Amino acid sequence: MIRNGVVGIMLLAGVSGAFAADWTLLEREPNNYFLFVDKSSVRKTAPTTFTVWMRLMFDKPTHESPTAPLIVRADQHLTINCSTRQSSATSLQGYDEHKVIVYQLNRPSAFQDIAPDTAIETVANKVCGG
Repeated sequence: MIRNGVVGIMLLAGVSGAFAADWTLLEREPNNYFLFVDKSSVRKTAPTTFTVWMRLMFDKPTHESPTAPLIVRADQHLTINCSTRQSSATSLQGYDEHKVIVYQLNRPSAFQDIAPDTAIETVANKVCGG
């Protein structure tokens, strides 16, 4: 019980851009990452569209893309369309092991199909009730 409280406090202390208070572990991908969603950030913006903050905490430094710097944490604000099963990143910050932002997206990406067996699919299933 105390361990969960300490982890929660550590997560809240490291929040950037999302003034979140309810980070919930959704998935543990062994030897890869922990996936959290901020339940207090879920907002219904249209009948089948939601916004939500998600966080990936990687077991070891990783790249979001081949040309991106190494990161240990990624915070992403998503817009998810449940009926089309598409998502758009409206904000993304990647942090290095010193909690410095080394990668940032400040404008919304185009909507893309949500790939199966991904962290975003896990978040979409939670938000959309699937």
